[in-house]
Amino acid sequence: MIERLFDGLNYQEMENVLSEEQQRQLNDKKIELRVENERYLRNHPELKDLVSGFVLDVLTHQPENIPSFAAGSLFLSQLVDS
Repeated sequence: MIERLFDGLNYQEMENVLSEEQQRQLNDKKIELRVENERYLRNHPELKDLVSGFVLDVLTHQPENIPSFAAGSLFLSQLVDS
């Protein structure tokens, strides 16, 4: 439903769809989400190593289907097993 509302609109046109108050609320929510994400990342430094290791694995093997590769990733399975 919402996709149809914005179908064919470019980003600039989409900004004009929201009222000033709605745009302010959206911007506030984006900032809040970024702060929450940053807090989570700082509290879980192991995530950086996990993502880096997985990206290295993907670049080394260069699979055609990355989601399928991720499901059977040796790197990820080693982490779960340890």
